[in-house]
Amino acid sequence: MPFPPDYGGVIDVFYRIKQLREKGFLIVLHCFDYKHRANDSNIRKLKEYCQEVHIYSRKKSIFFLLGKQPFIVRSRQNKQLLRNLLKNDYPILFEGIHTTSFLSHSLLKKRYKVLRTHNIEHKYYRYLSESTNQFFKRLFYKIESRKLKRYEIKILPFAQKVLSISDADKRFFEKLNPETIVLNPSLDIETVPVQPETAERFILFHGNLSVEENEKAALFLTTTVFSKIDFPVVIAGKSPSAKLQKAATSLPNVRLVASPDEKTMKSLIVTAHIHLLYSFQDTGVKLKLLSVLQNGRFCIANNAIVGDLAVGELLILANSPEEILSEIKELMNKQFDENQREHRNSFLLTVKQRTEAVLMSVFTDEQ
Repeated sequence: MPFPPDYGGVIDVFYRIKQLREKGFLIVLHCFDYKHRANDSNIRKLKEYCQEVHIYSRKKSIFFLLGKQPFIVRSRQNKQLLRNLLKNDYPILFEGIHTTSFLSHSLLKKRYKVLRTHNIEHKYYRYLSESTNQFFKRLFYKIESRKLKRYEIKILPFAQKVLSISDADKRFFEKLNPETIVLNPSLDIETVPVQPETAERFILFHGNLSVEENEKAALFLTTTVFSKIDFPVVIAGKSPSAKLQKAATSLPNVRLVASPDEKTMKSLIVTAHIHLLYSFQDTGVKLKLLSVLQNGRFCIANNAIVGDLAVGELLILANSPEEILSEIKELMNKQFDENQREHRNSFLLTVKQRTEAVLMSVFTDEQ
């Protein structure tokens, strides 16, 4: 369910819907609901951009774990979805490997099908298996990674176009389907009003804290960075674990904001003096990086966050705790240069224009 756009994957999907609609495309949206996001308010918002909105339930039978298909794919195999797809002859955009249950279906053989890959899924699940300490989760992720690797080889050739999120991902996917091109993340580029400095400058780390990758980064930074400074720190995000809550609250300079609403999260992003973005995994593109470049002040990030985005001097690269600590101490006494914000907006506008050009070429060339 791509609304509200409150985490990486759905941000990309929602603003792609918006971009396509603004370019004159009529959109029939098919999406799966879980965590009760498909309420009347969210559906009404989506109908502002979509001609039709169809909601399906995701089935999570334990028996799906025994099949050859990856669980994330099999659990989204819905017969009503296939029936609805067959009601017209429109091009089909599959958002992520997990939605491709019918990509190779014989009844859709003559349809124009485009697959948008959000990352290299088998690598992502392998990383998850290495990151968790829970035995059954680790086993699930490891098995899912193996299934996804076989599945990617099998399914990619059925798409007329594959849209990778980065150059690095393109180099992998074009081996499986030569019709692979890069489509940068879809963004909502607006001029962000300059926010006044807060009385107390603080450092912000944010993300979906229920995701192992983000929790691992937050715990690492808490131990190796936040415990070494006196500057105020805010850790904010969805559903932090008891372990992270304990680690954060044990430090007097750290405040944990659990599951903030959209308004609170936006306020934290635009008022933070320093954004600290850190990841141990270099797959895909971290959407929150682009959000911070648009809305935030100073940004410190490591190479895994930046990937192959040509962000240049728009942020500060720091990979070790020592480098991060050094940059924090220097930046806390600096005033953010609003000329840099203009430079950032120019960069993001270029990304948006490039994305729109790719979308137009993909969905008009087939007409």
